[in-house]
Amino acid sequence: MSVTPYDPYKTFRFRLIMDGVVVAGLKNVGELKWTTSVNKYRDSTGTEVKTPGNTDISSVVLQRGITQNKQFKDFAYLTFSSTDPHEKPGFKKDLTMELLNNKGQVVYRYFLHNCWVSEFTTLPALDSEANTIAIESIKLEVEGITPDDALVVNE
Repeated sequence: MSVTPYDPYKTFRFRLIMDGVVVAGLKNVGELKWTTSVNKYRDSTGTEVKTPGNTDISSVVLQRGITQNKQFKDFAYLTFSSTDPHEKPGFKKDLTMELLNNKGQVVYRYFLHNCWVSEFTTLPALDSEANTIAIESIKLEVEGITPDDALVVNE
């Protein structure tokens, strides 16, 4: 008799990866957005010239998820501890966000650099027979976003 292992992330279409391990499955992911300000000035001829200024990367909100990974939970709670998180190793982590199609294949992958959790809302009602941590909402502060241009999807 063949036994199929339980996959708690099977019905979720987004995966969060930390240190090479899938740490959370998610149903909703906010936009990955960065905005670059525009610097305007006039050159010697009086023509307006525009150049890129500072780039701001928006927070990423992850919703309706689940995790069984203790390291991810510890990372998420790190900023809420009583001591200064800047003094703790692992305060910021590089994470990977994968978007899956209906077949469970990765179709997009983004590398999120120097992430830390600024807001974490857990859902208190859990299945008494499951060893899971439900995530209602988690807000990640992100310092850089890189798409995985090497990803090739064969459908």
